[in-house]
Amino acid sequence: MRKTLVIAPILLLLAGLSPAASEENGEHVSRAGNIRIVHPWARAAKAGDNTLVFMEIENAADVDTLTGAASEAAAAARIIGITLKDGASATQEIGPIEIPKGDFDLDPGGVAIELVGLKSSLAKGHEIEVELRFETAGDVHLHVEVEAADATRHSHAGHAH
Repeated sequence: MRKTLVIAPILLLLAGLSPAASEENGEHVSRAGNIRIVHPWARAAKAGDNTLVFMEIENAADVDTLTGAASEAAAAARIIGITLKDGASATQEIGPIEIPKGDFDLDPGGVAIELVGLKSSLAKGHEIEVELRFETAGDVHLHVEVEAADATRHSHAGHAH
Protein backbone atom coordinates (compact mmCIF):
# COMPACT_ATOMS: atom_id res chain seq x y z
CA MET A 1 0.00 0.00 0.00
CA ARG A 2 2.78 2.43 0.92
CA LYS A 3 4.54 1.89 -2.45
CA THR A 4 1.32 2.77 -4.27
CA LEU A 5 1.03 6.03 -2.34
CA VAL A 6 4.60 7.04 -3.24
CA ILE A 7 4.38 6.03 -6.91
CA ALA A 8 0.95 7.55 -7.58
CA PRO A 9 2.06 11.22 -7.14
CA ILE A 10 5.11 10.59 -9.31
CA LEU A 11 2.96 9.11 -12.08
CA LEU A 12 0.56 12.04 -11.85
CA LEU A 13 3.46 14.49 -12.05
CA LEU A 14 4.90 12.73 -15.09
CA ALA A 15 1.49 12.57 -16.75
CA GLY A 16 1.08 16.31 -16.23
CA LEU A 17 4.48 17.09 -17.75
CA SER A 18 4.35 14.72 -20.70
CA PRO A 19 1.63 16.45 -22.75
CA ALA A 20 3.39 19.81 -22.51
CA ALA A 21 6.71 18.33 -23.57
CA SER A 22 5.09 16.45 -26.43
CA GLU A 23 3.14 19.51 -27.53
CA GLU A 24 6.25 21.71 -27.59
CA ASN A 25 8.26 19.23 -29.63
CA GLY A 26 5.24 18.23 -31.72
CA GLU A 27 5.11 21.63 -33.35
CA HIS A 28 8.83 21.83 -34.11
CA VAL A 29 9.94 18.22 -34.55
CA SER A 30 8.57 15.43 -36.77
CA ARG A 31 9.91 11.92 -37.21
CA ALA A 32 9.61 8.88 -39.46
CA GLY A 33 12.04 5.98 -39.41
CA ASN A 34 15.57 7.38 -39.13
CA ILE A 35 14.52 10.85 -40.34
CA ARG A 36 13.95 13.72 -37.91
CA ILE A 37 12.73 17.12 -39.17
CA VAL A 38 13.29 20.20 -37.00
CA HIS A 39 11.90 23.75 -37.36
CA PRO A 40 10.06 23.61 -40.68
CA TRP A 41 9.12 27.13 -41.77
CA ALA A 42 7.83 28.96 -44.83
CA ARG A 43 7.76 32.56 -45.98
CA ALA A 44 4.55 34.57 -45.98
CA ALA A 45 2.95 34.95 -49.43
CA LYS A 46 -0.31 35.92 -51.14
CA ALA A 47 -2.91 33.51 -52.46
CA GLY A 48 -1.97 32.34 -55.97
CA ASP A 49 1.74 33.00 -55.36
CA ASN A 50 4.43 30.46 -54.51
CA THR A 51 6.38 30.13 -51.27
CA LEU A 52 9.42 28.20 -50.12
CA VAL A 53 9.58 25.78 -47.18
CA PHE A 54 12.82 25.28 -45.26
CA MET A 55 13.85 22.93 -42.44
CA GLU A 56 16.63 21.00 -40.77
CA ILE A 57 16.74 17.28 -41.64
CA GLU A 58 18.60 14.86 -39.40
CA ASN A 59 19.21 11.40 -40.85
CA ALA A 60 20.38 8.70 -38.41
CA ALA A 61 20.75 6.09 -41.20
CA ASP A 62 23.11 5.90 -44.14
CA VAL A 63 21.31 7.56 -47.07
CA ASP A 64 17.61 8.17 -47.69
CA THR A 65 16.05 9.92 -50.67
CA LEU A 66 13.56 12.77 -50.38
CA THR A 67 11.28 11.87 -53.29
CA GLY A 68 8.56 14.50 -53.05
CA ALA A 69 6.22 16.68 -51.04
CA ALA A 70 2.56 17.65 -50.92
CA SER A 71 0.38 20.19 -49.14
CA GLU A 72 -3.32 20.99 -49.09
CA ALA A 73 -2.24 24.65 -48.92
CA ALA A 74 -0.99 24.65 -52.54
CA ALA A 75 -1.81 23.26 -55.97
CA ALA A 76 1.58 21.51 -56.14
CA ALA A 77 4.86 21.04 -54.31
CA ARG A 78 8.30 20.42 -55.75
CA ILE A 79 11.91 20.04 -54.63
CA ILE A 80 13.98 22.95 -55.91
CA GLY A 81 17.52 24.23 -55.91
CA ILE A 82 18.15 27.93 -55.27
CA THR A 83 20.90 29.84 -57.07
CA LEU A 84 21.99 33.44 -57.22
CA LYS A 85 22.06 34.68 -60.82
CA ASP A 86 22.88 38.28 -61.74
CA GLY A 87 22.17 39.35 -58.16
CA ALA A 88 18.72 37.76 -58.12
CA SER A 89 17.57 34.50 -56.60
CA ALA A 90 16.52 31.85 -59.13
CA THR A 91 14.97 28.43 -58.56
CA GLN A 92 15.02 25.24 -60.57
CA GLU A 93 13.19 21.97 -59.96
CA ILE A 94 15.75 19.29 -59.11
CA GLY A 95 13.54 16.29 -58.31
CA PRO A 96 14.44 13.63 -55.73
CA ILE A 97 17.48 14.39 -53.58
CA GLU A 98 19.66 12.09 -51.51
CA ILE A 99 19.81 12.97 -47.82
CA PRO A 100 23.16 11.78 -46.40
CA LYS A 101 23.66 10.49 -42.88
CA GLY A 102 23.87 13.41 -40.45
CA ASP A 103 22.43 16.90 -40.82
CA PHE A 104 21.10 18.32 -44.08
CA ASP A 105 19.43 21.74 -44.22
CA LEU A 106 16.83 22.96 -46.64
CA ASP A 107 17.71 26.65 -46.44
CA PRO A 108 17.45 29.90 -48.42
CA GLY A 109 20.93 29.34 -49.86
CA GLY A 110 20.52 25.87 -51.31
CA VAL A 111 17.55 23.50 -51.49
CA ALA A 112 13.89 23.98 -50.54
CA ILE A 113 10.37 22.72 -51.06
CA GLU A 114 8.43 25.12 -53.28
CA LEU A 115 4.68 25.29 -52.75
CA VAL A 116 3.19 26.35 -56.07
CA GLY A 117 -0.15 28.16 -56.40
CA LEU A 118 -1.09 28.86 -52.78
CA LYS A 119 -4.82 28.36 -52.20
CA SER A 120 -4.95 31.16 -49.61
CA SER A 121 -2.62 33.84 -48.28
CA LEU A 122 -0.01 32.86 -45.71
CA ALA A 123 0.62 35.46 -43.01
CA LYS A 124 3.37 35.47 -40.40
CA GLY A 125 2.28 33.40 -37.41
CA HIS A 126 0.02 31.07 -39.40
CA GLU A 127 0.75 27.37 -39.75
CA ILE A 128 0.33 25.02 -42.71
CA GLU A 129 0.73 21.29 -43.08
CA VAL A 130 3.19 19.69 -45.49
CA GLU A 131 3.87 16.02 -46.13
CA LEU A 132 7.36 14.89 -47.19
CA ARG A 133 7.96 11.52 -48.86
CA PHE A 134 11.19 9.61 -48.24
CA GLU A 135 12.13 6.45 -50.07
CA THR A 136 13.02 4.50 -46.91
CA ALA A 137 11.54 6.41 -43.96
CA GLY A 138 8.17 6.93 -45.66
CA ASP A 139 5.92 9.94 -45.14
CA VAL A 140 6.69 12.66 -42.61
CA HIS A 141 3.88 15.02 -41.59
CA LEU A 142 5.05 18.57 -40.80
CA HIS A 143 3.47 21.56 -39.07
CA VAL A 144 5.14 24.45 -40.88
CA GLU A 145 5.26 27.85 -39.22
CA VAL A 146 4.90 30.89 -41.49
CA GLU A 147 7.53 33.60 -41.03
CA ALA A 148 7.82 37.06 -42.63
CA ALA A 149 8.03 37.20 -46.43
CA ASP A 150 11.68 38.34 -46.22
CA ALA A 151 12.76 35.92 -43.45
CA THR A 152 16.12 34.20 -43.85
CA ARG A 153 15.64 31.72 -40.98
CA HIS A 154 13.13 30.37 -38.49
CA SER A 155 12.31 33.03 -35.88
CA HIS A 156 13.80 31.01 -33.04
CA ALA A 157 16.44 29.03 -34.89
CA GLY A 158 19.53 28.12 -32.94
CA HIS A 159 17.97 26.50 -29.90
CA ALA A 160 18.09 22.76 -29.43
CA HIS A 161 15.25 20.21 -29.53
